[in-house]
Amino acid sequence: MIKKLLILIGAISLSLGISVSNASSTATSKQNEVKLLYVLHATKGQIAKTKNNQYQLTLKGLKNIAFFSDRPDRVTGNTTISQFINRWAVGDNSFKANNPNAAFVGVLDAAKSKSRNKDHFVILSSPLYNADKNTLYFTIKSIDKNALSANKFKNISLFIDPSICGAWCH
Repeated sequence: MIKKLLILIGAISLSLGISVSNASSTATSKQNEVKLLYVLHATKGQIAKTKNNQYQLTLKGLKNIAFFSDRPDRVTGNTTISQFINRWAVGDNSFKANNPNAAFVGVLDAAKSKSRNKDHFVILSSPLYNADKNTLYFTIKSIDKNALSANKFKNISLFIDPSICGAWCH
């Protein structure tokens, strides 16, 4: 599992691209944008089939969301879940306009399971955060060959593909 996770993290980090240009040039301002990869950790959660044949990912026991960029900027930090959700629809290429891909890695919370480690590659949409219960919900759709199925998990990590950060992350 650790080897698989390290390969996954390496592949994701290689996919991060950053372009840097002269900040005084307005024509190349898009190249100054830093792309951030987000990492969420949850103590437990589940994937459940909904009434309309979609799947819902529920994450519980969350901490702040970590983020980082690729070189040369090497921006790192944390943001709250509320801040992350509030920025979901901000910008022309927002997560709402272009739903993000994510790698879900978790341990099946079932004693009878032969393979306890599970990963899914999904598209995230429709986030909903219940701060009182510290629970985050997403509608998810599989983008890999592994079909989604209803299961409970623990020790979950969710790697969300890059988005552009503005001045708020510097």
